[in-house]
Amino acid sequence: QFLTSNSFRNCTKLKRLSISSNLLTDIGEDVFINTIKLRQLNLENNRFTTLPALIFQHLKNLQRLYISNNNNLTELPTDLFLPLKNLYLLSIHGNPQLFFQDDFFTFLGNLTWLDLWNHNQMISINDNLFAPLMNLQYLELSENQQLTTISSNAFASLRNLKRLNLYFNDR
Repeated sequence: QFLTSNSFRNCTKLKRLSISSNLLTDIGEDVFINTIKLRQLNLENNRFTTLPALIFQHLKNLQRLYISNNNNLTELPTDLFLPLKNLYLLSIHGNPQLFFQDDFFTFLGNLTWLDLWNHNQMISINDNLFAPLMNLQYLELSENQQLTTISSNAFASLRNLKRLNLYFNDR
């Protein structure tokens, strides 16, 4: 299933959009070109393997993004989140094949809520992974059953962190 560039062409006042649970495998790079007022986007429970690098380029007002439970998701471009300066919530849990590079969260400095539970490829957390997330208040890391190592300074830059969940991370 594929979502094309013209799918939301006339939806210029759209503020919330959920296209979850549609078995989508592909999505056009310009699919959100006219939805510049979008504040919340739900892409959960589809079959994406990746997302186009420029898919969020027109979503400068986006505040909440849900990309969870795309079981085939293997990679996301690092600069994918570059235009999302107002994003404060990212839910990306339940993507068992997705691997996070050290610079994955580089452009998400305003994030206050990050949901990474049940992410089975997370084996270790080093000092740099969460370093850009200085405004983070809530971090969910539970049920990462492959997680074996958390470096001593993994959470050092998270000075605003109010809640951290790390339960059920054993095999």
